[in-house]
Amino acid sequence: MKNIGVNRSRKGAKKFTKWLKKNGFVLHTNAEIKYDKTKGMHSVTTGEIAEEEEIIRSPSNMLIPPSIPKQRSKLRQFTEKERLILRLIYEVRKGKKSKWNTYFSILPTINDLLHPIFWISKEVQYLSGSYAYHHLMAKLKHFNAFYDKVVQAKLFSPFVEMEELKWATCIVDSRSF
Repeated sequence: MKNIGVNRSRKGAKKFTKWLKKNGFVLHTNAEIKYDKTKGMHSVTTGEIAEEEEIIRSPSNMLIPPSIPKQRSKLRQFTEKERLILRLIYEVRKGKKSKWNTYFSILPTINDLLHPIFWISKEVQYLSGSYAYHHLMAKLKHFNAFYDKVVQAKLFSPFVEMEELKWATCIVDSRSF
């Protein structure tokens, strides 16, 4: 995961925009990719964008598929979302050999993510008694079962570390819909 976040800068935003165009993405004429330290990488409008208009359109060949080459039988036990998370890890581990490497270089690092899945038990207790607490507990239970399945499936060498799987889960949760 050494390439994650290395291009989170203004220069990285320009590099990412070039990568988008080179790979057939369509960026609305009134939109730009920007970076600043408080917001991170984001898109901004430079003019009017009508309701329901696309800001960024991805070509189908640039969508990350929820599969891993030569692992089809081992992946059957996972949901489509879990397979997408695992494919993200697979591609990130490929480094510069992945066609999505430039995209990965603008993603937030583990340290950039403030998601409760990374909280220690003392921090989780702040939510005690709230709906958010119960929702987080259910998510953590599901995540731990997912992690156990990943370890038992022996999909990767070296095996997937829990923090790596948490990071990939957060990235997929926040970017796939």
